[in-house]
Amino acid sequence: SDPRIGPHFKVVPSEISTMAGDILLGMLSHVFIGNPASSFSQYIAMARYALGLGPSFLYVRRHPLNGKWETFCDDESCFYQLHDLEARTHQAAAPKTIP
Repeated sequence: SDPRIGPHFKVVPSEISTMAGDILLGMLSHVFIGNPASSFSQYIAMARYALGLGPSFLYVRRHPLNGKWETFCDDESCFYQLHDLEARTHQAAAPKTIP
């Protein structure tokens, strides 16, 4: 209902919405604004990064000095560090020793 940005949003009616279609729309949109608690949004942001698309506003925060919104996780190392995927991968690959 925002008069400035509202007209730029497109809503897909729930009657024709599918999970695959929603993922594709999120991946190919001009801008993706996701929920950082959603694995669905995380997948879309990672796919957009892999395809060289952007921006993905999944992890945003207000700058403490100027109050403007900024993204703080939009590259591969951040995705892995933020979700600790690298550590889990190394743990799973490490050989187990029997005492």
